[in-house]
Amino acid sequence: IIVWSIAHILLNGDSRSIILFGSMGLWAALEIIVINRRSGKLEKAAPPAWPREIKGLVISLVIFAM
Repeated sequence: IIVWSIAHILLNGDSRSIILFGSMGLWAALEIIVINRRSGKLEKAAPPAWPREIKGLVISLVIFAM
């Protein structure tokens, strides 16, 4: 969203676009900061067991074949 808002500001330089897309870009940047502070240290989940992986693969192939 930040890149998108910067691109819109560069292409549409009128005051309404700057206010709209600038506020959206600012909101996205603030959300990144708030989420990173709130979450703390990232803990990776354990990978699923092989039977569960195979079950997911079979279900995906059946759905794809339909």
